[in-house]
Amino acid sequence: MIDETSTDAGTATVEGGSGIGAVVALDELGRHRLWRECLEDLKASIPHPSWATWLSGTALVEAEEGRYVVGVGTQLACDWIQQRYLGAIAETVRRHSGQARAEVELAVVE
Repeated sequence: MIDETSTDAGTATVEGGSGIGAVVALDELGRHRLWRECLEDLKASIPHPSWATWLSGTALVEAEEGRYVVGVGTQLACDWIQQRYLGAIAETVRRHSGQARAEVELAVVE
């Protein structure tokens, strides 16, 4: 069963029922809103120069089935964020998405 619902984060497609553990895919607006909320939280916990350099230009490019892909501009940024901030990003995404087992990946996008 597929059910499309409107949430504060945008439109979510829920497959296999609703509730905890449901498979959720966010549309582009939903991804943008979710990532904006995550970035605001991260901004409060990461020194501003680091946040501005490494995270401000990122985007949530995919959010489906508990898998979240954050797009970054360069391989250097990808490596830096992976080493220093991926854990904090993953926790923030889990908190805002409501997906306790969400996995976060980084990808270089142009």
